[in-house]
Amino acid sequence: MNTTIHRQTLLLAAMLASPAACAEADPPTPDGVDVPLGPCGHALYVLSTDYQSTSVAILGYDGEVLATSLVSSGSETSGLSTPLSGDVVAPTIRTSRGELILLDRSEASILSFVDPVTATVERQISVQTGFRSNPQDVVELGDRAYVSRYQMNPGPGQEPYDDGSDLLVLDLIGGGITRRIDLAAAMDGAEPGTLPSPSRMVVAQERIFVLLAALSQSFQATDDSRVAVIDPASDEVVGRVIVSGSRGCSALALSPNGERLAVGCSGSFVETSPGVIGSVLAESGISLLRIDGGELSLEQRIAASELGDDPVSFSLAFADDDTLIASTFGQLADDGTQARPDRLLAIDVDTGEALELLSTLEKPFSLGDVRCEPTCGACFAADADRRVVHRFAIEGGTVGARTAIAIDDGIGLPPRYLGAY
Repeated sequence: MNTTIHRQTLLLAAMLASPAACAEADPPTPDGVDVPLGPCGHALYVLSTDYQSTSVAILGYDGEVLATSLVSSGSETSGLSTPLSGDVVAPTIRTSRGELILLDRSEASILSFVDPVTATVERQISVQTGFRSNPQDVVELGDRAYVSRYQMNPGPGQEPYDDGSDLLVLDLIGGGITRRIDLAAAMDGAEPGTLPSPSRMVVAQERIFVLLAALSQSFQATDDSRVAVIDPASDEVVGRVIVSGSRGCSALALSPNGERLAVGCSGSFVETSPGVIGSVLAESGISLLRIDGGELSLEQRIAASELGDDPVSFSLAFADDDTLIASTFGQLADDGTQARPDRLLAIDVDTGEALELLSTLEKPFSLGDVRCEPTCGACFAADADRRVVHRFAIEGGTVGARTAIAIDDGIGLPPRYLGAY
């Protein structure tokens, strides 16, 4: 079964919700914020974008907006040697050094490290190595950082570490690249020409778990997605699990007890008729993987058809060890209006039962990142359609009251991505 999505890619469809005029507004003067370290780190940071410009705000776990625009594409005094593009995302897991990390997936392929107290960019580290490497995620381990690079270099061999579709190891003190981790070992048995295409990463039980989308360089061919297991002691692939029957996987979350991974998959995107792109719904769903001693095993799969016949989106999070918050993609009508909304769901991973928490009002492909901090009793979801971040009270895995939080960044950009530091 296919669910229909028109020629506009997910990126272009989301841009419909954001007028280009937003990029022309003057950014406000940034003000830093000093948030004390607490049980969930310091705070959240919200990346708002119309895919031309980006601004970054700070949001407390209680829902208070602490800084409306810490840094933006138009910042002149923030220390940006390379300005932020309109394609900037945040790491999946909370950063650990009191800094915000911004991953610019544009041609620049650069990481920006932002001091929230002074509202300045302390340093930028390029992971381009001669091509648009499309960095997707970063995890910090002590003085090192691991960066997943989605793209493969069509012409490698021109400079060090320029292969792509890999992990780079960064020296956070010196600011340079120290090593490349080849992920080919995790692709054993895949169709010829299928690349790792690594995206999100989490850390648990002294291992780094890397989600591999498993795509060809042209994105026309796919294989079942995989999760690679990296031993940071040796910086080598020491295991992998195939997420059987699931393709186009781009969502990854770790349970609070560190014993489970959730993998969300949208399915392959194919042309179902002239001018129409559709997702293969049979390949979409949420898979649960058990972590035991740093090793992975596939535990169960919840098919997208069990969640309402819409493909699973690119972000999910555990509200507790047995409850997931996840979103699904909607659908555009022929005239560009909403035919089916995006939906945000609370899912019991043991029973597969799903409760709809909200849906988009006018524009599909507008629900963005989902992030939960059970210790602080809250889950958050970015909503570019309503131009708010939703906060849900969480108690014992039960989803409670919802509060819509407007991020008035002074530019008018819609919130899409969420990080934590």
